[in-house]
Amino acid sequence: MSLIVVDDPSDRPAWVRETIALLTAWSDRERASLLRLVAQADDAAIAAGTDDVWGLGQIAVHLL
Repeated sequence: MSLIVVDDPSDRPAWVRETIALLTAWSDRERASLLRLVAQADDAAIAAGTDDVWGLGQIAVHLL
């Protein structure tokens, strides 16, 4: 599922546009950080975790 943000209505307050820009920039940074962690992790670290205490792989799959 993708999120598509459109500039409609065009009279949307500037603070809403700025808030969306800040949130998407933060999301991009956090996604890149998570992908770096996964890329550096070994198979055991990615596979670790339980239903109660999630591991790196479970978190990555859930968020991505």
